[in-house]
Amino acid sequence: MNKFRIMVKTMFLASAFAVNAFAQDELSENVPSMHTEPATSYIVADTSAVPPDTTALLVAQDSMPPAATALAANQECSYKLNINEIVSKIQSSFLPQLKDCSVTLAKDMALAMSPFGKKGAAPEPVSFMKECTIGGIKKKLPDGAEEYLKPIEKFLQNVMNAASAAGGGLDVKKLSSAIAGLNVNELINELKTKAANDECVVNEPYEREEKYDDGKGDSSGEESRKVLSPGFRAGLNLSHLYADYKGAKGSYNSTLGFQLGWVLDIATNEWLHIQPGVMYIQKGMEESRSNSTLTLHYIEIPVLLSLKLSVLRINAGPYLDICLSTDLDTSIEDPSIFGSADFKSNDVGLSVGVGFDIGMFYIDMFYDYGFVSLSNRKDYEFYNRTLGFNLGVNL
Repeated sequence: MNKFRIMVKTMFLASAFAVNAFAQDELSENVPSMHTEPATSYIVADTSAVPPDTTALLVAQDSMPPAATALAANQECSYKLNINEIVSKIQSSFLPQLKDCSVTLAKDMALAMSPFGKKGAAPEPVSFMKECTIGGIKKKLPDGAEEYLKPIEKFLQNVMNAASAAGGGLDVKKLSSAIAGLNVNELINELKTKAANDECVVNEPYEREEKYDDGKGDSSGEESRKVLSPGFRAGLNLSHLYADYKGAKGSYNSTLGFQLGWVLDIATNEWLHIQPGVMYIQKGMEESRSNSTLTLHYIEIPVLLSLKLSVLRINAGPYLDICLSTDLDTSIEDPSIFGSADFKSNDVGLSVGVGFDIGMFYIDMFYDYGFVSLSNRKDYEFYNRTLGFNLGVNL
């Protein structure tokens, strides 16, 4: 019996040895020769506790060469952004772009409301401001930085909320005030915080290509804004003489005239401008009793202070009129009718008015109020009064 047991054990061990040798031979055929390729160390995971369908995946991952792992990491971050470049370009472009878009919006809205615009042509204010501002900034950022436009959109929405009108929508005047008091430091801090958690962003030195606005002023806007802007004006006016004869006061009838000239706009800052000019202007009156028309031809030199609120201008300032000639058109011979010798050669007064800048074009209405009596006759006093309308081109 013992001999039989010994024989069975011997046969079992021999079989196990043969199977093991066969398995080793099969494995050696699938392993590259150490003499033909560099040796590579492979780690075989313990798959005893892993479901059969995941065993092959684990072995494949563990046996992936290091070079393939590095390639996969590079594919996840195919670009590198410099946070200092992003911050610099946003600082230099955000406020100027926002201001340019708000001016364009105000002009479009004013044009749509004017007789020269098409009804309903004005853009939806909030959508326009977002698209215009974000679109302009996006052009300046490097490729791959689109993710950093999201904090800008959020910041811009807060600006729109601060400038919202009472009944909803956007108030252009409030928008100008909100932009003037804007500080972008909060936006910049949010961008830096976002970059700190972004593996594709580096913090390297970056040399700024242009000066930027730090949110406390409009240095970029000051540099880009034109200080001197010439322009031409032409239009029609209605003028009359206000008379005082021995305490009896009244006005003669108005007569139609025109004016034509040149102005120079001097921007001392964004909202206060000075506008000297030289104009040829016709003033005068009609006298119904004698059916006469008096025309005074002047060279007018106004010096106006112009308060510029977006596209709206409020103008006021003194003027000097130098009389070139006097024309009297009458159908009767009457010694009471005035001639050129009856009028002084100069007039001084105040000109006030309002206007609109629409792109390169300008529309305004003005009123000239003369302070100096024009009469050389005893007991007579005459004062110029003129209401005028101008169209112009700003160069």
